[in-house]
Amino acid sequence: MRLLERPLTYRAGVRWALRGQVVLVLVLVVGYVGISWKYADGVTRVTRDPLKKTPAYVEATHEDVSFKSLDADALTLRGWWFPAPRSIRAASRALLADGWSVLLFEMRGHGASDGLRWGLGEYEPADILAAIDFAAKKTAQPRSRIATIGESMAAGACS
Repeated sequence: MRLLERPLTYRAGVRWALRGQVVLVLVLVVGYVGISWKYADGVTRVTRDPLKKTPAYVEATHEDVSFKSLDADALTLRGWWFPAPRSIRAASRALLADGWSVLLFEMRGHGASDGLRWGLGEYEPADILAAIDFAAKKTAQPRSRIATIGESMAAGACS
């Protein structure tokens, strides 16, 4: 019974060792979060490269267009509208040759479109839906008659 009556005490060395372990774990957690944050920031931040080709590469007659993304950010996306058909070039050339109108635009954070970073697929579908809405209004067609073709991140957002 005598052992239970005595208050539980730690030796000073054990107390300092426990404190050291807690501090070490906290430093490791903060370091992990900091490194993860820095990496995620670097991966999603976009460096803007100037366009190497002009709209004339695809078609001499075009219209500079802009429209708002459909997500909460409502970023302005910019591109070129090519009414069907005219002289033909690139992948768009085949579509124009078959009588299709073509909208080429740059996703958020790229080229002349607004935004500082891309969303790793989270926000890009809203950009594609905004482009579909824009093309549907421009051609007076229902949304179900608008086809999408994308490259890289846009390809995933188009599906």
